[in-house]
Amino acid sequence: MKKTLIALLLVASLPTQAAKQVSAVNSRSSPYPLPVTKKVCKADFGDRWMLTVDSGYMTCDYPAVMFTTEDGECYSLNLAADNRGHKEIELILQDDPKRADLIEYAMWGFPMKTREEAAQDVGPFYKRIAPLRAAAQKLCKPINHAD
Repeated sequence: MKKTLIALLLVASLPTQAAKQVSAVNSRSSPYPLPVTKKVCKADFGDRWMLTVDSGYMTCDYPAVMFTTEDGECYSLNLAADNRGHKEIELILQDDPKRADLIEYAMWGFPMKTREEAAQDVGPFYKRIAPLRAAAQKLCKPINHAD
């Protein structure tokens, strides 16, 4: 009977302990900020704009960095976001105009290759995603509590 009573008391205290842990995780003593979102558009990047959509939202939900289109599709900008199951950003990256030159180069010396075969050999070449990743990563700065 005594063992049963002790076991019941231990089980009864579990929700209280779990609540304390959740409270600690949700407190602002965490070195990481709350998720931050910033709207970006083609005009912000000019000719360097690399996406097939004209605008969207960068989000840092530390450590994951994502881009969300106006219609709500979410794409990963880093491995942490990949691990959360977001779509690959390559799905909405623009082809690099220099790709045509690379296809021509792949065909050079291989007159039997068709343009499509050469394109398969060259593979996808997209515009650089680095400027968008860098801008999104700036949203992910840890909080310095010493300030």
